[in-house]
Amino acid sequence: MNGKNHERLNLILLIPTITALGYYYLKSFAPGLFIIWWFVHTFYATPDLDTKSRPRKRLGLLGWIIDMIFGHRKTLHSPIFWGVIFAVEFYFVGAWTLGGVVPVASHLIADKF
Repeated sequence: MNGKNHERLNLILLIPTITALGYYYLKSFAPGLFIIWWFVHTFYATPDLDTKSRPRKRLGLLGWIIDMIFGHRKTLHSPIFWGVIFAVEFYFVGAWTLGGVVPVASHLIADKF
């Protein structure tokens, strides 16, 4: 799946995810921040930072460095890697960082098909 399709899929999944979580659950951890984190993991911090992708280009020098460090479809396409990243984010900044879980998971699942 190409990058534009990953981005489209994540934008499509945003509304059902918010609906499924429900207003009362979201208000306990700032829905605006949840949505911002969703966009961060849709357009910037994605598993495709290890290629010449649009997210890598958006990050400029940092994206280039990440591309040089990680091989394509290796570390950045590992669910274990992203689980550790999200655990650290959750510990330091709270539950609204869960907005990145679905975009990354949908990316990894879509790449498998």
